[in-house]
Amino acid sequence: MEPIQAAYRMYPENGHIFANALGQIGDNRAIPFLLTRLTMTSGLEAFAIAEALGEIGRPQAMDTLLSMLSTARGMFLGVIWKSILTIAQKNQMDVLSLLSTPQVKDRLKEIFQDDDEHDLMFYLNESLTETSTSRGILILASRISRFPPEIRRALARELGKIGGKEATKHLIKALKDDDVLVMYQATESLAKIGNDAAVSALKNMLESNNEVMILATVRALKHLKIDPYLESLNKLASHENPSINRAVQQTITAGERN
Repeated sequence: MEPIQAAYRMYPENGHIFANALGQIGDNRAIPFLLTRLTMTSGLEAFAIAEALGEIGRPQAMDTLLSMLSTARGMFLGVIWKSILTIAQKNQMDVLSLLSTPQVKDRLKEIFQDDDEHDLMFYLNESLTETSTSRGILILASRISRFPPEIRRALARELGKIGGKEATKHLIKALKDDDVLVMYQATESLAKIGNDAAVSALKNMLESNNEVMILATVRALKHLKIDPYLESLNKLASHENPSINRAVQQTITAGERN
């Protein structure tokens, strides 16, 4: 490790290469050196150092990384956040508590008031892929309309895993999404949750005049208990759309086996 640090000092223009190497070695003795460099540099080297600190995964780097949330922007914000989460997971920290700390909580509020979609996108992506914590997902879902379709779909999927009243509320709104795949995912997630509000929303979809919504709902119910929906499904059994007819029959047959 020492030779790499010495070379790092001699050739700082290649700092990103040396930072990557130190991250791969994973020796926590490199942390003080990397933290010092992080306060002195920017650009590619700063990205590499932030990633290296996450790879090393020791909690000594946490305070510095948390403090950088207040100034990091765009892709760099995503890298900082990912390293924070990586360190938290490697040390079995409570990520939900981490999300509730003033540094993170206040920054999250700032990001949602910022018009810079890149900040929002990277924060969201790293949150979804690295934590999937209930509170974090619900906070992000409250701004679901600000994100592109692929992120809205990911949120709808995660909300189905969380369940509960608040997740159901966001998913019911997502049923009106202008992206069909988002709406499909919201339907599947509501079917999995299966509380009274979810059942009511899906019944309304089955009884709507929107054939796309009907088909999505029928297919979402295929592998679930369909007792609450049987009356609505039986009404659809003679629907003029053959695709809906087939889907209804398959769902009813599958429901009888469940």
